[in-house]
Amino acid sequence: MAIRIVKAKGLYDGLGGFINNPIIVIENDVIKEVIDSSFYEKINCYDISEEIDYSSCYLMPGLIDCHTHLMLPGDGTTTEDMITTKSKGEITLVAGQNMEQALKHGVTALRDCGCAFGVSYDIKNFINSGYINGPDIVVCGMPMTSSCGHLSCMGGSADGSGEIIKLIRKQRMAGSDFVKIIASSGASKGVKPGITFTQNELNTAVEEAHRLNMKVSIHATSIEAVKMAIEAGAERIEHGWWMDIAGTTVFQDEKLAEYMIENEIMTCSTLPVMESTLKHYQKLLDTEYSEEIKSAYDSLKSYNDKMLETFKYEYSVGIPMASGSDAGWRHMRFSDGMKDAIDDMYQCGVDLGDIIKICTGNAAKYIGLEDKLGSLVSGKTADFLVMQSDPGKTVDSYNKIIQVYKRGKAVL
Repeated sequence: MAIRIVKAKGLYDGLGGFINNPIIVIENDVIKEVIDSSFYEKINCYDISEEIDYSSCYLMPGLIDCHTHLMLPGDGTTTEDMITTKSKGEITLVAGQNMEQALKHGVTALRDCGCAFGVSYDIKNFINSGYINGPDIVVCGMPMTSSCGHLSCMGGSADGSGEIIKLIRKQRMAGSDFVKIIASSGASKGVKPGITFTQNELNTAVEEAHRLNMKVSIHATSIEAVKMAIEAGAERIEHGWWMDIAGTTVFQDEKLAEYMIENEIMTCSTLPVMESTLKHYQKLLDTEYSEEIKSAYDSLKSYNDKMLETFKYEYSVGIPMASGSDAGWRHMRFSDGMKDAIDDMYQCGVDLGDIIKICTGNAAKYIGLEDKLGSLVSGKTADFLVMQSDPGKTVDSYNKIIQVYKRGKAVL
């Protein structure tokens, strides 16, 4: 078996640990051992085929983006327009380009949270077949929504218990790794603000998914939807914004927080997605000012400020968190997604050490791949980043990724 070693100045393991002057021992695509400077003589027992020297650099696990949309280009094109104006082939090419961009920018695993035409399955299967060295991908296929709900254009509409059960069974047969359910409104065209399903419908969906041994993640953009998701028994909450459906009032709920912490119900806040559209509006205002654009900017800015306020509260009380960007949606490009998510967390007061865990070990747990990804320890896949500076000391490190390793192979 081919044994390679990688030397570095420091290593963050993704679980809260740090090692000075580490050596990673890699056998094929798996970490065989991580050795610190006190036990360098241990490498003498290996027949080493290659030694890679990053002794002035820092290592950390590859980033994991828990909330993306591979079929969307992140250039402002809506889901509805992609579905009605592009062929499946064109959409698949967009998804492939997004996957490649994510990997080049340090994302070694991602979770697709809504895709039409089975494109996410195709990309995942293409990577898993070994044709290309892409990120690990976890997919839900079409999100489950109601006939008048957010993302119904993707084809996953279901009304009433019978339709809900049938759709979940079809998704399982198609190859979905988890079930994503839309519990509240979003930014789809024509969708009115409000709750998507009744509590009984949500309960039915979660019960059937669990019966089929599938995890459930629920899109919840209001505290009412968050509480409904938790009552139904969902393990994961997408967005998880603790405010009213209009985005005008933020709620602080200690009992809800305690329950989520005690039951390890995690949330993925997708911080940068609205900011990306705000940047787009700002460019328009700078070049072609209009009262209509200014009004749209002010409305979205107010909503985004409330969303950031809910995130700060959730972090302050210890809600289990994982990283996600909503890459692909509106103006959120895959090349910027995780970098912007990290910058936003830092601006919200998240400790740099916590950011590393949220983007690696926590994120791997969130998407159900903690047994193989998310940490640099023996037995895990050799997915890691080489950083010019220390990510535990400066957030700017994420702008200076000098190499990405996926399954033990250099990407850049």
